[in-house]
Amino acid sequence: MSSQSEDPRIKARRSAVEQAKVRRRTILVGSALCAGVVVFLLYLLLNSALLEVRKLEVTGVTGERGRAVEVAAAVPLGDALAFLDTGAISDRVKKLPWIASVSVKTHFPHTVSIDLVERNPVAWVRPGSEITITTSTSPNPSSSTRKPSSESSTSSTTSEPTTTTTISTSTTRRAPAVQAPRLIDRAGRVLATTAAPPFGIPEIRGVKVAKAGGFINPKTAATTFMALPKALRVQVAVVEVDRVGSVVLLLNTTAGQRPTARVIRIGPPDNARAKGNVALAVLEALRSNRQSVTTIDVTVPTAPATS
Repeated sequence: MSSQSEDPRIKARRSAVEQAKVRRRTILVGSALCAGVVVFLLYLLLNSALLEVRKLEVTGVTGERGRAVEVAAAVPLGDALAFLDTGAISDRVKKLPWIASVSVKTHFPHTVSIDLVERNPVAWVRPGSEITITTSTSPNPSSSTRKPSSESSTSSTTSEPTTTTTISTSTTRRAPAVQAPRLIDRAGRVLATTAAPPFGIPEIRGVKVAKAGGFINPKTAATTFMALPKALRVQVAVVEVDRVGSVVLLLNTTAGQRPTARVIRIGPPDNARAKGNVALAVLEALRSNRQSVTTIDVTVPTAPATS
């Protein structure tokens, strides 16, 4: 049987298909190589000095607090801006107790910005005083006394040694230490230490004071105060908490003027806003009648009392 020769058109078609496959493979390989080169060059560019961290901008605070933020942020100058861990920077800044929120952003080619919102102090507190007693003892060298012995043919007398120890005790008392006031936010968090009590916010008494970042105990001293109506809060000079947790407000007084009331007893911290509204109503009624009292008791808001 004789074999027929292949049609030239089919042969040409098969050759064209093979050439197309080769071209596609060449294009794919070339594209991959080009993409790899571009990625490598881009990586080199992002890690070059052209796009490194050179500048830090802090907004929302100024002065010493701005410098404290810069220290806490610990932004690595000279590192690649594109690969900077802004989340880690944000977490470090949030550890500052007076920071409510923080936003960290990068801006090409060289800038990192930190935008802050501070917590506002609503009261202040002075840590309690302390008394230190130091006792020391010092023994004197022991002394022994022995009487000389005498012997005779019939008897002998010997004295036993006698030891005397003297202990001296000294007691030192230190006067109560006056510590700097600390600022408190609406949640009872200790924000920072201040040189002097700030004007316009009340003092909180009768609570245990933690270091900056901690909370006063009980926190209800601050939360109860913030639950009161604003019209009453601006009249408060001192918020006191007694041993059972009851809240007492001491009102501002003006020299030379007789106050309408000096004390408002809130009692337990529950239902503080309703108690505050009742106290405001009683104060307004007293002022309208030009009367004054020492104490307004709204422990039971449905039955306020004065004395």
